[in-house]
Amino acid sequence: TVDLGDIENVVIAHFGVTSNDLHGKSRERTIANARQMCMYLARHLTQHSLKEIGTFFGGKNHSTVVFATQKVARQMQDNLDDKVLVQQLERQLTQQG
Repeated sequence: TVDLGDIENVVIAHFGVTSNDLHGKSRERTIANARQMCMYLARHLTQHSLKEIGTFFGGKNHSTVVFATQKVARQMQDNLDDKVLVQQLERQLTQQG
């Protein structure tokens, strides 16, 4: 099974951000995109609630997780590169065990 720490590590490696970035309040585009990707992956690969995911990634509320999930889903529809990236990250996470 995939846990939130696994997702965090894979996203950190890909986006070149730090754990503090993901858990912080920065709205810098690179960091925000990485955090949103974490939330999307957490929503789709774990059984954690919206609140648990939001709390893990910097004390965000559940509506922030919903927004992040919807935004990444829209990006995947609009951009093939984004879709391929999400698929690669999901594959990486599900094949770790």
